[in-house]
Amino acid sequence: MSGEELFARFREMNELGGRALQANNLAQAEGAYEEAARISGALARVEPRHDILLAYWHSLRNLAETLRRMGANPETEELLEEAVGVARNLVIHNPNDAEAALAATLIALAKVYRGSEFYVAFGRPPFSDLDSMREYRLDQVANGTWGGPMASGASHEWRGRAEKPLLEVIPLLRRLARTQRAPFESQLALALNLLGEMYVNTGRAADAESPLREAEALYRGLVRDDLALYQPLLTDTLNLLVQATQGDPQLRDRISALEEVLPSLRLEGSLSDDEREHGVTMAKANARDRLRRSLEELASLYEEAGMHDAARALWRGELGVLMTESLKVVQ
Repeated sequence: MSGEELFARFREMNELGGRALQANNLAQAEGAYEEAARISGALARVEPRHDILLAYWHSLRNLAETLRRMGANPETEELLEEAVGVARNLVIHNPNDAEAALAATLIALAKVYRGSEFYVAFGRPPFSDLDSMREYRLDQVANGTWGGPMASGASHEWRGRAEKPLLEVIPLLRRLARTQRAPFESQLALALNLLGEMYVNTGRAADAESPLREAEALYRGLVRDDLALYQPLLTDTLNLLVQATQGDPQLRDRISALEEVLPSLRLEGSLSDDEREHGVTMAKANARDRLRRSLEELASLYEEAGMHDAARALWRGELGVLMTESLKVVQ
């Protein structure tokens, strides 16, 4: 095939992948985007023009997103690492247009490390490498039995891999946000939140406070622009700050931060009469669990601060209800 014929084939596969993804036909989307990435990658190695590199970058991002939706998080790492490399080449060709693409790809790569590191299939030995995981998944997809990993896990080492892309993207976003506040300020806040979360989850809480304080300040400004969008992210940041500063002698600050989070947690976990009677979604059940854990922690802080009446009021009221409730989880 000539270069023009190959590029036409790429466009055909890319369009097929888009239609399949929109229809939630993930197996077909994977096949189409995989072929689109193979073609555009081969073309980019022969002639690394800006339009060809951009096509390759889109293919890698689309394939990674398809696998993420499929529950195949471990398989997205290599694709997004490659996409980061392609985005860096795009920056060399046209920095004004490509820096946003590089920033978005670095954040997407950092998010990979929040997800599962490996698959666990009950009744078979642990997977030894990524190839064996991929072989297992493709076999399950072909048989129509893949429903995402039955169980998953992640090590501190895996979680900690997010640090490198985040430390690269944060100064880039700071610079971009100085000249164009939207959308880069919200991306900067997210990157700082992710960095703080990673430090908390890898036992480096002392390193988490600085990025989380900066994220908090940014989100407090952003909630004035869009309360519905940014309030949950501010709540999450404040929750992480509570975890990061548990060793802080300023007990009152820890209590205040947690009290500030509670209204949003209560809103997220509120139940309708229908939910009480017929059941809740898994997302709502998780929100109720987050509220319960936060109230437990607040009651413990009240006791530590000598606020025994406040602690008892939680246990006799809202927290007592949450500890004893039994909700049916429905799809």
